[in-house]
Amino acid sequence: MAVPLLLGNAAITGSLEAAGARFEGPVNFAGVTVGRGVHLHNAHFEDGLAANNLDVGFVDARRLTVSGTAIFDNASFDANTRFSRSTFDGPVSFDHASWRVLADFASTTVAGPASFAAIDVGGESRFNGAVLESGFDLSEATVAGEIGVRHAVVDGTLNVEAATFEDQADFEDLRYTGPEATLAETSFEGYTTFALAQIQAPLDYSNAEFHGEVWFTHGQFEGPVTFAGTRASDFVHLRDADFGNDLSLENVTFEHQSFLHGSTIDGTVDATGATFDHFQFSATVTGDTDFRNVRFDGQGIFRNSEFGGQAHFDNASFAGGPDFTDCRFKREASFDGTEFLVEPTFEDARFAVDPDLKAASYPQSSSRNLSDHRRTMIVARPEELLNKGVMIPIEAVTEDVVVPAAATDLLEIPPDRSAAVTIALRELEQSAWHDCFDQSVKLARTAISELDHESEDRAGLVFGFSLTLDADDPAGVVDTAVLVGAYRVDGDDEITFSHLDPELDAVDHLISVPAGDKAFESGASVGTHAEFRKAIFRRQVLQTRLIEHDMPDTRVTGDLFPPLVAIGRLF
Repeated sequence: MAVPLLLGNAAITGSLEAAGARFEGPVNFAGVTVGRGVHLHNAHFEDGLAANNLDVGFVDARRLTVSGTAIFDNASFDANTRFSRSTFDGPVSFDHASWRVLADFASTTVAGPASFAAIDVGGESRFNGAVLESGFDLSEATVAGEIGVRHAVVDGTLNVEAATFEDQADFEDLRYTGPEATLAETSFEGYTTFALAQIQAPLDYSNAEFHGEVWFTHGQFEGPVTFAGTRASDFVHLRDADFGNDLSLENVTFEHQSFLHGSTIDGTVDATGATFDHFQFSATVTGDTDFRNVRFDGQGIFRNSEFGGQAHFDNASFAGGPDFTDCRFKREASFDGTEFLVEPTFEDARFAVDPDLKAASYPQSSSRNLSDHRRTMIVARPEELLNKGVMIPIEAVTEDVVVPAAATDLLEIPPDRSAAVTIALRELEQSAWHDCFDQSVKLARTAISELDHESEDRAGLVFGFSLTLDADDPAGVVDTAVLVGAYRVDGDDEITFSHLDPELDAVDHLISVPAGDKAFESGASVGTHAEFRKAIFRRQVLQTRLIEHDMPDTRVTGDLFPPLVAIGRLF
C-alpha cells in the first residue's frame, strides 16, 4: 500500500524541490507556505494532490501529471506560475485562488471538471491550446492582464458567467462540444475575439459588457446565441459568421458601429427593443426577423439582406437614412408606426407581399427630395430637443435687454478670444470637427425641421463652445460644441424656440448662424457637416472682423440675445 505524504500546514523557508519525483500515495500540501519557489516539473502524483490554501512564490509545474483529484482552492501564488503541458486525469480545482502575476495553463489536459471559479489573476492568464474534457468554470473570475483561451477544446459545461477581463480576451478558434456555454454578465474591458470559434451548443452572452472591439467573424455557432441586454461601446463584428439557430439581440445597446453583413442565420433574429448606432445588417435569415421598437441612432444599412420569414420593423425609429436597396423579403414585411427621420431607400428591393409604407411616419426632413449624399445624414430625434415651444416677446431682445449673470462674459468678447476661435475652426482636421460638432449638428437639423420650413430666413441657431485657450495646438482651442438655441422670429410679436439649452456653465464662447445662410444649399434642416462648418466659420470670421473694427456691441452680439434672454427669463 502506498504511503501518503502529509506536509499540511508546513512552513518551508526555502524552495520545495520535487522535479521529476513520483508520488504513489496521496499527497497533502494543504496550507503549506513556501518562502521561495516550488519545482514540480515532470513530477507524477498517482493518487491525487491536496494543495488548498497553498502559499508560494514561483511555481514550475510544467508537464506535471496528477492522477485523481487535484485541489488548489484558495491557493496564493506570488510569482509566475506555470502548469503548461500538464495532465490532470481527474477533477482539478483552483477556486478562489489568486495570482499576483502569470497563471500559465497552456496546452494543459484535464479529464475531469476544471474549476477556476472566482480566481483573481493580477497578470496574464493562459489556457491556449488546453483540452478540458469535462467542463470549464471561470465564473466570477477576475483577470487583470490578458486572458488567452485560443485553440482550446472544451467539452462539458462552459461557465464564464459574471467574470471580469480587464485586458485583451482571446477566445479565437475555441472549440466547444458540450451541452451549454454561458458568458452572461461578463465584462470584457479590452479587445475581445471569438473569431473562428466553433460552438455546438446554446451560447449565452446576455447582459455582458464589451468595452473594447469584439470579433465573432467566421465563427460557427450551431445552437441558439443570445446577446439579450448586452452593451457594447466599441466595434461589434458579428459579420461573416454562421449562426445555425436563433440569434437574439433583444434589448442590446451597441453604442458604436456594429456589423452582421455576410452572416447567415438559420433561424430567427430577435432585436426587439435594441439600440444601435451605425448598424449594417446585410445578412441572410431563414426565419422571422424582428426589429420592432428598435432605435437606430446612426445609419441602418440592410442592403442585400434576405429575409426568409416575416420581417417586422414596427415602431422602429431611424435617425439616419435606412438603406433597403436590393433586399429580398420572401414573406410579409411590416412598417407600422416606423419613424423615418431621414428618407429610406428601397431601390430594387423585392417584396413577396407589398408592404404598407404609408403606415410609417415621415417627418419634414424625410418628405423632401434629397440628393443621395444627404440621405446618409443622421438627425436627432425630436424628443432630444429641450424646451420646445418656449416663447418670448420680441421687445425682450430690443428694449431693456436682460441676460443671466453667467452670460455676461459671453457677450463681452475679447478680441484675442474671438481670433483664437477663428484660427481653431480653420485648423481643425475634418475628423476632429466631426467628433466635436456631430451631436450639435444633428440637433440643429432637427430643431430647424421643427420650425416652419418657410421661415428659415427668419430662423437662427446659436452654438456654444467650450475652450482651452492655452492649448499647445491652435486647433485644440475648441473642445466641445453644443447647440444652445434654435428659434424663429414670428413677425413683430414674438420669438419661438424649438430648442433651448439653459446649461451655460461649460460654455465659453457663442456664435450665431442664420438658418437661411447661403452655405446651406438645400436648407439647414438637411445641411451637411461641410455646410455647417462653412456657415459657422463664416459667421465667426465676421464676428472677429466686427470686433477688430470696434463695431457696437449690439452689432457683434445682437443675434446672441434671443436664447440668452429666454434663459434669463425662464430659468
